[in-house]
Amino acid sequence: MAQIIVVGGGFGGIVAAQSLRNVVGPAHDITLMAPTERFDLRAAFPAVALGRLKPESIGLSLPALCQKAGIQFIPAQVEYIDPVERTIRSSETSWAYDYLVLAMGAHFAYEKISGFGAHGYSLETLDMALHLRQAIEAFRGGAFVAGVAPESPCEGPALEMVFQFERSLRRRGLRDQSTIHYVTAKSVPFLAGGPVVQTFVADQLRDAGIHLHVNRHITEVAASHVGFAEGSPIPSQLTFLMPAYQGPSALVGSGLSADGGFMVVDDHLRSPKYPNIYATGDMVQMAGPKMAHNAMRGAKIIVENVAQALRTESVSHSFVPEVLCVMDMGDQEAAYIEADTIFGGNRSQVPLQGPVAAFMKEAFRDYFLQREGNIEYIL
Repeated sequence: MAQIIVVGGGFGGIVAAQSLRNVVGPAHDITLMAPTERFDLRAAFPAVALGRLKPESIGLSLPALCQKAGIQFIPAQVEYIDPVERTIRSSETSWAYDYLVLAMGAHFAYEKISGFGAHGYSLETLDMALHLRQAIEAFRGGAFVAGVAPESPCEGPALEMVFQFERSLRRRGLRDQSTIHYVTAKSVPFLAGGPVVQTFVADQLRDAGIHLHVNRHITEVAASHVGFAEGSPIPSQLTFLMPAYQGPSALVGSGLSADGGFMVVDDHLRSPKYPNIYATGDMVQMAGPKMAHNAMRGAKIIVENVAQALRTESVSHSFVPEVLCVMDMGDQEAAYIEADTIFGGNRSQVPLQGPVAAFMKEAFRDYFLQREGNIEYIL
């Protein structure tokens, strides 16, 4: 009987643990470890911040779903991984594993931007979404800046926020008293989307009267402005940013990570040095954006490879990343986006817009929560 430990209570971790139980059956022990007992669907945080969703409607109890699935749940913060001894440790104890599946997410490096803690808003946690919600409700006009910090691999939430916020101002009768800016350090908005998506996003920003600023590297968030490494500051009474990402601290000294602290994996999402360790999601070193879609798809690939390794000690399932998401723009306006140009492909398209795309996002959210991550279909 193999001891399989999954570390991480987000999209990748839940899908990996649930799918492992489905595929390998009761013959092997499966444990899910996470620092908190609650899963909150981060893809819904912009809607929570805008008051469109209640926070209690987007959460799951990790102990409850694990008990139902026959998975052991351990609430613990993993602080160190020893791939030689095949153990993981917290501050209080250690656990041995035969196979280790890491889906620990990334560290959001807000500290890289001066003043962010005092004056900036983001969406790493549900509490941060609710804090932003209070600031939005108190906003009565002025300048709003949304964007992505240098080295941020996640542009989707910032674009969702800027479009949803613009529509909320219209509903509240505050649009004429407000100026909205979108800022990116890249040369175009949504670089990972490829040329068609980039043009689509730029056109949507223009049509909504949102000022686009490219090649701007944010260095400071103050009460009255956002500062940059180049050019003049932009006035701002409310600032939302997606920060730079770094690999989780538990990888430090493990020999599993490279530059930026991200986990190094091969095409099978397996460590090249330690073939019984796999990783998916934001903690993995790879080009392109960090998104739930790839975390879940990666979890499915890992499950197939672990199941195969248990039988034959070899793996054959490869992971091919892609950009696939629904950008929720508010008021039943959304865009379904597909792209792979940043990974060497030629796909860049927006096949669906409007209420149908918005329904796709809502339907997947409901499906994931109702199934408690025990899903087959992935968006």
